[in-house]
Amino acid sequence: MLAEWRLQFEIEAVGARDDAQSRQSSRENIERLHARAVLWVLEAEGRPVAMSGFNATLPDCVQVGNVWTPPELRRRGYARCAVAGTLLDAREAGVSRAILVAESPHAKRAYEALGFQRIGDYGLVLFDGPQASGGRQPPVS
Repeated sequence: MLAEWRLQFEIEAVGARDDAQSRQSSRENIERLHARAVLWVLEAEGRPVAMSGFNATLPDCVQVGNVWTPPELRRRGYARCAVAGTLLDAREAGVSRAILVAESPHAKRAYEALGFQRIGDYGLVLFDGPQASGGRQPPVS
């Protein structure tokens, strides 16, 4: 289930394809997060409803990521609760700062409700396959 959630997250966040390679990558990603103990699943009435984790960790700072709620369960506060829980665990471990990137207005409001402040804008460029760099060719010997 978590590998499927991760795949759907990748499809929404970066336009991943739903193919065998993406499915394998999603499964491996979830396994790595689990092995590092940096992924949490929120349950409501015994049913998984959201996940949250850390993309990166330092002794005093974490980067929140892998936040996802199935579309039919959104706008109920589940993602906010999942993120809050991950941050409480991090605080208990001595972490004093957290960062994250949010795209949707709903996510931004949820994170601001947890105390996050906007510090800037970002952009992401995704290429479909390898790209040549700068038009320069390496010298031929």
